[in-house]
Amino acid sequence: MSEIIVASHPTLVEAQTTISSCENCNPLADVEFGIVINLVKDTNPKETLFCQTDPVACPTCGHEIWETTLVSFFSPEETLNGFCGF
Repeated sequence: MSEIIVASHPTLVEAQTTISSCENCNPLADVEFGIVINLVKDTNPKETLFCQTDPVACPTCGHEIWETTLVSFFSPEETLNGFCGF
């Protein structure tokens, strides 16, 4: 049985800072945004399902991103060079 949690705005913003694009602008996007939220919160996606009350915007094209939207991550080099808010 999965626990369902409404993702808070700070959690969504944190997850948003780890992605580079979405399925709307990148046909290679391959991870659901809900999984990204699980990674940010360090929870097991088999046990915890996050839902959103509001979308976040794709940092590349501005398209709405929901839990099931496919996204791509920033590369480790971009993250290390100060992108993603880190």
